[in-house]
Amino acid sequence: MRTTLKLFTFAMALFIAVTSCKKDDPIPAPELTSFTPEYAKRGETVSITGLNFTENTTVKINGFDAVVASFTSTTITATIPSNATPGAVSVHQGDQEDSGDDIFIYTPATDLFYTYWDNEEVAAINLASPNTSAVLFNKTDDGINSPQGIALDGKGYVYFTAETGSTIYKGKIDGTGTAEVLYNEADGLDTPNGIAIDQTTGLLYWSNSGTSQVMRGDIDGTATPVALYEGQAVLDYSYGMQVDPVNGKLYFCDFDGFIKVGNLDGTGTPAILYDNSNSDYITYPSNIFIDYRRGKIYWADEGDDNIVEANLDGSGDDVVLFGAADGVDRADGVSVDFASGKVYWSETTNDVIARGNLDGTGEKETLLSNTESYGIVLKFEE
Repeated sequence: MRTTLKLFTFAMALFIAVTSCKKDDPIPAPELTSFTPEYAKRGETVSITGLNFTENTTVKINGFDAVVASFTSTTITATIPSNATPGAVSVHQGDQEDSGDDIFIYTPATDLFYTYWDNEEVAAINLASPNTSAVLFNKTDDGINSPQGIALDGKGYVYFTAETGSTIYKGKIDGTGTAEVLYNEADGLDTPNGIAIDQTTGLLYWSNSGTSQVMRGDIDGTATPVALYEGQAVLDYSYGMQVDPVNGKLYFCDFDGFIKVGNLDGTGTPAILYDNSNSDYITYPSNIFIDYRRGKIYWADEGDDNIVEANLDGSGDDVVLFGAADGVDRADGVSVDFASGKVYWSETTNDVIARGNLDGTGEKETLLSNTESYGIVLKFEE
């Protein structure tokens, strides 16, 4: 009897010890080691690799809840939510979490800003009602003459060049206040046309067509302008300029019939990326748009009346998305909304701002008429 009692007591103690250990065992923290792709649109999926994933593991994109479609202990597939914005990918389990790098989310364009050459204005179109526009700055109130290039800094300001008077202006995107002069002839400007901003550094770049140079200042107008590439003459007349801050490159086009790429820090000599030796659709490229994440470049060509898509590394074949057969006449400004699958451009013979499907299907849609614009830029949902 005593032996039985001892055995029973031992068994109970062992049971309590085992169950107590199980109860107190911590849930392993989820670990995120990598994810693909590095960029995506809302509604697309992201594949996450890591450790200790369970049915209770959740995923957030910049704090927005993603829908987990499938999981194993080491992988998760999640759908990017419809309200996601660029930011960190993170996995959560109870009160434990782990975050990875940022994913870039392509968000849809909300507004289109443009320069209006004839009326000497800078204006904007709300893309929710695209057949009307609002004037932000003009000659009467702001002294603007022949506005051309245009860019946004992502901080609520629009920047634009004025060819006549050789001036670069800065103003609030809501049009309040007056446009501020950042740089002018006293700073060495001579026929500024194309303009681009590196939003990561706050540096401002422009084509100084009067001296055939590329110049650099800053978005506050405090830095003394300098000519890049040791002051070399690298262009003739250039409307279009774009920055690739990740790879440290600066792209610009020229009416001499080429698109060039140079180092963003201004060293070296820019090289020809596209001309008539490797493209059948380049005569007078008037403006460009680059998507360095997807490795694509788009240009508007005044001479060929085309909107063209090509690879950013100069490889492969370029493709005409819209051209003369679609009613394009003297294409100038160009910009792309990848999230919505649209390409936007201006035409300075038809005097319209138009858009079409990014894959080149369908017909051209005219958004605004009676508008001679040489520069357009899209603002995207934040």
